[in-house]
Amino acid sequence: MKRGIVIGLTSLGSVFLILWLAAWLLAGSGVPRNTRVLSIEIGSHSKAGAATILRDRLSAEMAKPIQFETIGQLRKVNPETLGATLDVAGTLSAIGSRPINPISLFARTFSERVLPPIIRVDRPRFDQAIKKLNSDLAVPIHEGGVIFSGLTPVPIWPSDGEKFDRAQALALFKDQWLRSSVIKIPTIVERARVSVEEIKKVINEIAYPAVKAPVTLNIDGQDLVIDPSKLAYSMSFIPNLDGHLDVHFSSHLLGNSLGGPWSKLVPPAQDAVFKFVSGQAHVYPSVLGRTISDEILTQALSPILVATGTDRRASITTTALQPRITTEDAGGLGIRGQVVKFTTWYPPAAYRIQNIHRAADLMDGTIIKPGDIFSLNKTVGERTAANGFAEGIVIYNGHFAKDFGGGVSQVATTTWNAAWFSGVELVAHMAHSFYISRYPVGREATVAWPNVDLQFRNDTGKLLLMHTTYTNSSLSVSLYGTRKYDVASITGPRKNIKNFAIYDDDSPTCIHQDGVVGFDIDVTRILKTAGAEVRREVIRTHYVPEDRISCTNPEAVFGNPPLRRSAKPKVTPRPMPVPSTTPTPTPTNSISPTPLTTS
Repeated sequence: MKRGIVIGLTSLGSVFLILWLAAWLLAGSGVPRNTRVLSIEIGSHSKAGAATILRDRLSAEMAKPIQFETIGQLRKVNPETLGATLDVAGTLSAIGSRPINPISLFARTFSERVLPPIIRVDRPRFDQAIKKLNSDLAVPIHEGGVIFSGLTPVPIWPSDGEKFDRAQALALFKDQWLRSSVIKIPTIVERARVSVEEIKKVINEIAYPAVKAPVTLNIDGQDLVIDPSKLAYSMSFIPNLDGHLDVHFSSHLLGNSLGGPWSKLVPPAQDAVFKFVSGQAHVYPSVLGRTISDEILTQALSPILVATGTDRRASITTTALQPRITTEDAGGLGIRGQVVKFTTWYPPAAYRIQNIHRAADLMDGTIIKPGDIFSLNKTVGERTAANGFAEGIVIYNGHFAKDFGGGVSQVATTTWNAAWFSGVELVAHMAHSFYISRYPVGREATVAWPNVDLQFRNDTGKLLLMHTTYTNSSLSVSLYGTRKYDVASITGPRKNIKNFAIYDDDSPTCIHQDGVVGFDIDVTRILKTAGAEVRREVIRTHYVPEDRISCTNPEAVFGNPPLRRSAKPKVTPRPMPVPSTTPTPTPTNSISPTPLTTS
């Protein structure tokens, strides 16, 4: 009996050994049978052979643009932009070596196995691409507010923002690329802080009472009566972190609206300026001024806005305001005279006046040393309420939109032309996407914080001084120093003219657009010394058509001028007559340097 058990066990062991050896040989040292990666069969091949199969079969797929779906849109991104690759070696490493354990060996030999692809990305490139994608697609928050149309408070209703979840983007990409035709990234809703209820409360409890009657402001012991229209013109409501709207007054806008009576009590500082008399450059001395800050003005006026009768009265004290350029500064710069002065004109609007004047003030008196680069963004800074800028009309993605700093492009264009005709080295500028008729065609510039900038280099070998002056409808930028070149400018004909489309917009946020044709144009700058041409520089500008957008919603604050059209669907663009423009020489804008004297 015992001998039979031994023989049976020995026979069973021999069978098991034979089966184990067969499984060992069948498993092989390469890729086990029935192994797949993304539905691609790679079993029974060496690892090197399997790697070749994967690269050959997936090369076309990995070269295709990747489709992301997020914030209700589809966008394509090239894998190269993301630095995305399939780690073939890493994917096949999951196979491991041939096991000795019989259970693992039989499972490896006879079961099916699907290997997950290992996706690698160049993290800096991936993060940069995803950041740009989010920037392109994200819907910004529009905080609610209140503005005045004359003496009528107008609500600006809030709207939530939306962005995609960048934190999940990488994990989702690695999990879905090469498996799904579209990679879906979840979105995050960003809630506006200011509520509809807050806006209604501010209108009823502050805005309407504020403009019911004049207020009296006692400035350094002298009374100044401010009528409601001037009060409304200088008043704004700014959201705070708690979701409330705080009233704010602009001393600059109040002074502009009141004119002489304000200037008499709050005289502005007068910079030392250069003027030419009988061909001689003179320095006119600076004068000390007085000022009232926005904060002090707001503190004085806010408590009396809801008051009535004789209680609508406040007192305020001015402080000294030093000129930006003193007489001593101007006399010690070694500047021979005015190199150039360029002026542009614009239609007045409260936000435009405030932003243009604020940017011009920040630029005024800037000294540019030899070899230095003037940067408008660096000099003016970010256009925010804290930096003294108002919300206005800007161009965004080829359409008008609301944002801070609307109107600063007027400053950029004026500065660009001053640099153009001064003969200094032009470093960086960007034209508007479509042509705005009040700007010199082909010689205009837009700016946006922080990446779209206007820059020029002082290559005259001498100091340059920038001086800005303005009215409520014009802006001048002057450069003082030593002229290096005389400048002439030629504007070429308009080419490749393209018509605009016509749309109706029934949204309450609609902003009216007149419609302007698109075209290409060349402008040539000719630099000369002693009458001899030194070189020519050609600036080529491409303007896209500005679509005509008619606002059909009567609630649109920035809607159509006087006559409204009835609502219509989108229609086929109709041809518009386009004038033919031949090359036009622009007169040289130069001033001969003259000896500088002080008076």
